[in-house]
Amino acid sequence: WLEEEQLIQEEMRQVITYLDWHASWWITQGEHRSGSVTPELQDGLQAYAAKQANILRGIRQRFACMWHPRLQAFHLTADWFKDASLVLPSVGAIAPPPPSFTAIEPDGSLNNVD
Repeated sequence: WLEEEQLIQEEMRQVITYLDWHASWWITQGEHRSGSVTPELQDGLQAYAAKQANILRGIRQRFACMWHPRLQAFHLTADWFKDASLVLPSVGAIAPPPPSFTAIEPDGSLNNVD
């Protein structure tokens, strides 16, 4: 069980790290053609890149908000959640989950939620 705890926390960390990296990558893409395109096109490229980066940061935030309470329920600590750029809601303030999902209860049982 301990190995599974470590693996899931590492996989969560990797997802958050990847989404951070990909958002930063989009920002650099918006700047790559500066000087070789018209100012209007450059503005459009930067706006598109910023939009894509914002989408990825939103996904990262949503994952963090879904995962954090579940880690806390199992008394697991994830140091990477202490990143100041992740704004975690207080317990009970999290947005409701999607309409249908399987929740893992603190006792380890599965609960199908509709």
